[in-house]
Amino acid sequence: MTDLSEFPLELTGNDRPMVSFRGISKSYGDLKVLDNLCLDVAEGEMVTIIGPSGSGKTTVLRMLMTLETIDAGVIYVDGQPLTHMEKNGVLVPADRHHLHLHLHRQRQRQRQRQRQRANIGMCFQHFNLFPHMSALDNCAEGPIHVLGLTKAAAIARAEELLEMVGMIDKRDEFPARLSGGHRQRVAIARALAMRPKVMLFDEVTSALDPEVTGEVTEVIRKLVGKHNLTMLMVTHQMGFARDISDRICFFHQGNIEEQGAPSELFGSPQFERTQQFLAAVNEAI
Repeated sequence: MTDLSEFPLELTGNDRPMVSFRGISKSYGDLKVLDNLCLDVAEGEMVTIIGPSGSGKTTVLRMLMTLETIDAGVIYVDGQPLTHMEKNGVLVPADRHHLHLHLHRQRQRQRQRQRQRANIGMCFQHFNLFPHMSALDNCAEGPIHVLGLTKAAAIARAEELLEMVGMIDKRDEFPARLSGGHRQRVAIARALAMRPKVMLFDEVTSALDPEVTGEVTEVIRKLVGKHNLTMLMVTHQMGFARDISDRICFFHQGNIEEQGAPSELFGSPQFERTQQFLAAVNEAI
């Protein structure tokens, strides 16, 4: 059990972070992937995580998707504990029912009992589209079966989002007939169809050919400009991270070695390990 006072989320209103990692640790056997990580992400903030392989970057995203459990600490999303539930003033590990409700929240104002709707969306490196469904059906499936939208409403939402990502002309195509860049854009539209508050991007351009990477990065830039989404992104593309991020976090050995605005971290990194990493990345480019 975890004492609620040990990892409090004391801020309220506009001061309360949308996402908060409080004392998060995670190990795989003797390998410590995250070590007492503390990270707050404000509503509408775009935070990019960079760092060498094995530094815990993707684990952070997988924890937010509840694809990984934690060994210590608490994760809050929109003021509510994601990884735990409160019982008698004490946080205990969340059971499967609690996690399901947290990830699939839906407010139905005409009903007395409110359900939780999905508030976290994730785009993976390898798309993860349903191969037996068209682009349109990939985007409409979740809103129908999870959010309870009518088929007509879900299709209208899917068409709107496919238009936004420049894929409306491919609405009836199946993933096998789409290029990598097209599939990633459909994957972004599918995640947005659930109306998440937080969007996670895990190396979404690393599986793409260089000439189509720009298609996907432009879509993410559009999201930053038009939607008040809180975003966490893991990438090895330093130029993209510099252009799009409000804040860069450099991870090393399971924690944040250094963080700051892109101009600060890329322009004058303060720590030797950050300097070494950025020099190696620039040399590779």
